[in-house]
Amino acid sequence: MSEAANDIFPDTPPSAPIGGPARVLDVLLLIVQTVLMASFPVLIGIIISLTIFPADNAALEAEFVTPGGHMAIIFYALGSLAVMIAIVWHLRKLVKTLRAGDPFLPENAVRLRYIWIILAIGEAARTALQPFLAHVNPAVDVTYDIRPHVWFFILILLVLAQVFKEGARLRAEAKLTV
Repeated sequence: MSEAANDIFPDTPPSAPIGGPARVLDVLLLIVQTVLMASFPVLIGIIISLTIFPADNAALEAEFVTPGGHMAIIFYALGSLAVMIAIVWHLRKLVKTLRAGDPFLPENAVRLRYIWIILAIGEAARTALQPFLAHVNPAVDVTYDIRPHVWFFILILLVLAQVFKEGARLRAEAKLTV
């Protein structure tokens, strides 16, 4: 009895397009990317409107943040949104190669490396900006909120990038030994 080439769909050869979970993941990532991309111009519009009509924000500033603080919070959100868009962009490309039945490509190792680097820069920036945002919003304490679970996830992505790089190398080597 031979072992199945594909654990999820045993009757599917490894080179055939993969559906099922990979297809669902692709659709979910498309939805997330669409929502994130639609949010970007909304935030830009808010920044423009708050710049043009600063008098309308007196109540907001008095109640929640220091003068001009709402703009800092929106720019912080814009940066967070940019990080999420970049990560989802690379994830979608990675899932497309998975659906095609060929995930161990050198490009996927590079994509995983980009994802962990983007996530690490975003998390470092979030940690560094935390005291500034606390200054903008007097209700928040000034602290450095280091999240070990995010850094652990970054470490996992770093290892996965190396695994994919090695997998791509082994795949290329196997193609040469026909």
